[in-house]
Amino acid sequence: MSSVVQNLRAILRRKAVEARTGLGRSHIYQLSKDGRFPRPIPLSPDGRAVGWLESEIEAWLDARIAERDARASSVMSTREPNANGKVDAVAEPLSKTYQQGRTA
Repeated sequence: MSSVVQNLRAILRRKAVEARTGLGRSHIYQLSKDGRFPRPIPLSPDGRAVGWLESEIEAWLDARIAERDARASSVMSTREPNANGKVDAVAEPLSKTYQQGRTA
C-alpha cells in the first residue's frame, strides 16, 4: 500500500496555485515562461485546462524560504552593533525552536 501512496500525484489548478503562492495569474505564467516557476501540465488534449504538480509548487516554495533564510543569515553575520553595543532586532538570530521546526 505504501508504494501506491508514494506514486499518487496531486495536481493543483491555477486558483489553488495562486492561493498557495500568493502570486497572480499573469505573474505565474511570466515566471513559468522565464523558467523561474514550474511549468503547467496540459490536462486536456487542447491544452486549455492546465495544472501544476503539487510537489513542484511545494519545492518552489521551499526554495523561496531557503533563499530568504540564507539572505537573513548573511545579513545577520555582517551586521555591526549599534552605539549601544547591540545588534538591531531584525538581525537577531532565529530562535532555536524555530530553526529546529524549519529543518524537520
